[in-house]
Amino acid sequence: MKTPTPAQRDYAARQVRAKALLASIGTALEAHAKKIAGQPENWAFTGDLSAVEDRLQEILEYFGK
Repeated sequence: MKTPTPAQRDYAARQVRAKALLASIGTALEAHAKKIAGQPENWAFTGDLSAVEDRLQEILEYFGK
């Protein structure tokens, strides 16, 4: 088996961190949903989620999706 190059090692480490960030985003989305449950008429939560959705779409576009 070939020894990973420095670029491969760095990529692997960054992939682990990116996956951890995605898991944290999932947790944050769940917490955010609980907040709107207590304030169902508050449109600010929808605005928050719209901004997050836009940024996530930008990330997907970066990967060509």
